[in-house]
Amino acid sequence: MKNYLLLAFLLLTSLNLAAESEDKSRCDFYEDTKKHGDPRTYLLLGDCYYIGKGRSKNVAKAEALWLQAVALGEKQAALNLGSYYAFFKKGRELEGLGYLSLVEDKYPKDANLLQGLFYLKYPNFRGFKTNNLAYHFLDKSFSAGSFISAYTLSYAISEGLIKVDETANSWLAKGDLLSPSGVDLSLVINELKHGGFIDN
Repeated sequence: MKNYLLLAFLLLTSLNLAAESEDKSRCDFYEDTKKHGDPRTYLLLGDCYYIGKGRSKNVAKAEALWLQAVALGEKQAALNLGSYYAFFKKGRELEGLGYLSLVEDKYPKDANLLQGLFYLKYPNFRGFKTNNLAYHFLDKSFSAGSFISAYTLSYAISEGLIKVDETANSWLAKGDLLSPSGVDLSLVINELKHGGFIDN
């Protein structure tokens, strides 16, 4: 039995080391090719540093690389910066919202979802009532195909965070129509809470 456990442990360890080696190789490739000025390379290398896979986690370096990618025209980097500034960089929230609004055309589901979540999390941002903005952006994200927005609206209505004529159940049903198998309201809300996008 001990031999089987040791074998299983060694197999899992080698698989984990192979994945780490693959992450490092991928990030090394991005590091080597960024000198060619490809905006996507800056984005992906920034992701390596932000996540801490293939590189030591370094949020400041990730931010700098994303800023370079945005300067070179990479809109996914603007989405990353928008999310990071809006939710995790105190004092840079407006800048984050600006980045998110810049990419609404390219990423309507994600940019509108993030803006809706922001206004839901900060219902009195800068002294303004923003519940209508939360609804507006979450509805736009749903219209672009986001089941997460529908579930978020269902949650927000049921918790009294947003007051509209629609019911929480109607948004729950809309989310259920779009969601992949095995994903439901509670899973989505728990992930959003865990990620710091909505308050516990």
